[in-house]
Amino acid sequence: MRFGFALVFLPLLVSPNQAFGAEPEFDLVIQNARIVDVVGERVSEPVAIAVRGGRISRIGGKDSSAARYKINAQGRFLLPGLWDMHVHALWTPGIWPHASAQFLSNCVVGVRDMGGTLDELARARKFRGPAPRLVAAGPILDGPDPVDPSVSWAISDAGDAIRAAARLRGKTDFVKVYTLLPAEAFRPLMAAARRMKLDVAGHVPHEVGALAASAAGMRSIEHMQAETGLYCDPDRPATCDALFAAFNLNGTWQTPTLIARSVRAHHFAASHPSAMQSVREFPIEVRQFWEAAVKNSEGAPADEVSRKRKDFEREKKLAALLISRRVSLLAGSDAGLPLVPYGISIHRELELLVTAGLTQSQALRTAIVEPRKYLRRSGPVGIQTGADADFCLLDRNPLERIDHASASRLTIVSGRVAFSNLDPLPELNR
Repeated sequence: MRFGFALVFLPLLVSPNQAFGAEPEFDLVIQNARIVDVVGERVSEPVAIAVRGGRISRIGGKDSSAARYKINAQGRFLLPGLWDMHVHALWTPGIWPHASAQFLSNCVVGVRDMGGTLDELARARKFRGPAPRLVAAGPILDGPDPVDPSVSWAISDAGDAIRAAARLRGKTDFVKVYTLLPAEAFRPLMAAARRMKLDVAGHVPHEVGALAASAAGMRSIEHMQAETGLYCDPDRPATCDALFAAFNLNGTWQTPTLIARSVRAHHFAASHPSAMQSVREFPIEVRQFWEAAVKNSEGAPADEVSRKRKDFEREKKLAALLISRRVSLLAGSDAGLPLVPYGISIHRELELLVTAGLTQSQALRTAIVEPRKYLRRSGPVGIQTGADADFCLLDRNPLERIDHASASRLTIVSGRVAFSNLDPLPELNR
């Protein structure tokens, strides 16, 4: 599996701390930072974190004279960076640079893109500006009459499915399937993907069902099958028992995307002004897409609004059941859908997961620990020696309140400064 990302140091954020002719021991040292441990559910005393070659090389000590760059955190909180495991940032030209900036400013150091074009994926991997780590599906595999032809390949039978998997191999990180994929194509596709070492994730094909999809090895299911009716009845929890047991047995992660369901249920009213502002610099196709969705929602019949809100209440109940049964969850926002902004929406998703029953630390793990497991990324997790230097600096402790994670002062990806809102800058130069 490949992880495409490109990062550079932003200018004037940190100053060199190197004698002429001397090779520094570390690339970066962050001093006086309190490390947030989301597994141990604790925060350290202020320490120094030294980075070399994109990884954490040392924790502890105060001397930063052997560092090329240094930052004084002044007692702020250092949190492992978040992953948004369901986004759409590759469906039309020009989105990725703008979306990347919004991800990074909100402590998002990695994303899983759930459907775009191969051309945009190739451009994103060549992008040289600061960006989160990227794992992407490329085109969605849907039925003969795809829901969204602009980012989908039409699949009618087993032959189509096998050829599509072969075309994706080497170009994408996994295969995304969609609701209308025929059952006769799904099973051969799963077999072909397994041979090619490609995971399969996405919507549950309507002709297949969640139980069969899990048994076949589908690695993650998105939206709790809400697009065609929930995969079990949250008002009758016993109907979910066998399915949730299968999810746990088969290792099938779930990505609820409650925030996107909430926006749909409330017809965008709650988030409209700030969300529309978030895409003012995006390509015109994005702005028109969002504006059209808002227009279509205006004047919706009262019974439709009521139905969608009742549906959302049932979706929240189902997420709470997943939590109570300890089914593996991934935090995903569906960012890129109309009025679901890039970056900040993953924090709203974490808040909803807390409302559904997770603790603050458990919610953070769905965006920090579980993505690493899901993606089979090796090495230490969190901020410890040998781990990837992917983290952000916060003013307040996110273990006390989950929304404290949403205001990043500094975001580091692979040991490089990808975003900074530290002020005043001279503090960095001491």
